[in-house]
Amino acid sequence: MSKFTPPHECNTFFPDYLDGGNDDLPFSWQQFPDTKASAINNKKTTYVSDKNTPTNRNQSAYIKSASPDYQQHRKWFISSLSHVCETLLNKTVINSEFPGGEQRSACRLYLDDNSTVIATRRGDTGRTLLEHQVLTTLAPFTPYIPEVKAFNGAVLIQEDLQGIRLSEAIKNSSEKKYNSLMRKALDSLADIHQASEKAGLDQAVPLLGYNNRWLNNFIEQPAVIGHYLDIECPYPPLDEIFDLLTIMRPRFIKWDARPGNAMLGTKGDISWFDWEHCCARNRLDDVVWLLCDEIVPYHPEIENQLIHDYLPLFSDGYDLEMAYAYLRMFGILHMSVRLGGILSEKGTKRWMRASDPDFTLAEDPLEQAQRLCKRASDWTRESICPRSISDWFMHISDRLEQF
Repeated sequence: MSKFTPPHECNTFFPDYLDGGNDDLPFSWQQFPDTKASAINNKKTTYVSDKNTPTNRNQSAYIKSASPDYQQHRKWFISSLSHVCETLLNKTVINSEFPGGEQRSACRLYLDDNSTVIATRRGDTGRTLLEHQVLTTLAPFTPYIPEVKAFNGAVLIQEDLQGIRLSEAIKNSSEKKYNSLMRKALDSLADIHQASEKAGLDQAVPLLGYNNRWLNNFIEQPAVIGHYLDIECPYPPLDEIFDLLTIMRPRFIKWDARPGNAMLGTKGDISWFDWEHCCARNRLDDVVWLLCDEIVPYHPEIENQLIHDYLPLFSDGYDLEMAYAYLRMFGILHMSVRLGGILSEKGTKRWMRASDPDFTLAEDPLEQAQRLCKRASDWTRESICPRSISDWFMHISDRLEQF
């Protein structure tokens, strides 16, 4: 089989997907119940650099390879973070590590009383404030989130949830175990949704993906991939999809509800961490983020039964026919975004990296991409889209073999 070279210069990555195109985050949580959060003008700036210097820390040139001496490269970050923790908690930091990868902002700190905490210093002040406010507001209403230990306006120190990530727990699990774990995950998300309603968070967090530009870009993601791989995507019912996915009743959700952001506790419970992207949208979105991640094993019969059993719980009072149509359509487009993200890594070191279990592309990216294609193809048959788009996803899967 000959090697395929994409004929078009095209970035398949959807950069605004996670933040929903929201550019006024600090103003969104002014209405937090019983809080005194202040609005902060958080405009982003960058240094003027020469052509050989990356200006975006997310660029691959800034990704550090895992090495024993990596902490020496971040010794100032670790030193400052440790000092803040010692000041706020009145304990001594004796060691540290980066559980999500050394390039991340979350650091596990080992304390002199044999305990550990997670300290984060996000790159966006608004995200840090949002995460702190949400966790402290939800705390009285649900046990499925980490406890906030301290916060100084820049650094958030929270409970280090014990156990293993859900992404690891389901990777090689039996179908029976997989079914049990995914049900626990859905139950805990549903509990958090109910807790957020009691806490009054629906109108206190950012409404993401509201503007038409974001939604149009989201809907066009399959076409972007088709253009990149030179396999034109059949024309879907665009107007119907737009109306179906338009948010009319914003509700608090986690949003980034991937299994990698959930912890299977030592007692079998599942808790959720990394709340900096929580928002107001459709509760069904969290179901999609959980089920449709590229690392999630594909068991169609179990998945369909989960959808059947949990759709009423997450439909938020909507007609079940509409809720089902929304779930399937949002899922198809979400998987297209995830697929685009994987394709955008082609040719980088990340594409080949397979040693870090917490890394998004830790498995073979081809396997993950083809799993997304298969799941999206099957979901399309249950959606308002024409059957030809289901076949198109399988054509995409075949084309990926030539990469």
